[in-house]
Amino acid sequence: MSVLEKLDAVKTTVPFSEVRQSMDSGVIDAASFAPHAHLATNTYKVANWVTTNLNLGSANCPVVVNTEALEMLKPEHREALLSSVPEALDYYVSNYEQNTTAKFDKAIADEGVTQVTFTADQTAELNDLAASVRQDWVNKYKGQFDSQALFDYTEALFKQQN
Repeated sequence: MSVLEKLDAVKTTVPFSEVRQSMDSGVIDAASFAPHAHLATNTYKVANWVTTNLNLGSANCPVVVNTEALEMLKPEHREALLSSVPEALDYYVSNYEQNTTAKFDKAIADEGVTQVTFTADQTAELNDLAASVRQDWVNKYKGQFDSQALFDYTEALFKQQN
């Protein structure tokens, strides 16, 4: 959201159950969710547009592991669990794309929602803004913990997955 704030968007906190009503009444102009949440709230029925290559709704969908619990497993059980992660993630993504995303794509097509695709230049501008937001975060927390090391570690994990 900080990137959008740099573009003068105003962050508004709205309970999930009130998003559609807030769009209907003009309190908010847009909502950013993963496809399943748009389907649940029917926001696509009042939306004018959706983006095709800017998926803001996936940012808060982490996979969390309790490190201490993982370390307590017997080595063979830990290996079985960890070795199953790629297959499980592949299944999750495939299932989500084939079912939820496909249903969302059909819903927005049926409603005639305009699909907006950002150009390479626009995407580069957003990436530059995102880099400045990440650096702002590092600077904000560097006095409390080694924020640069945490950022670098997290970035390396993402690069391993891609």
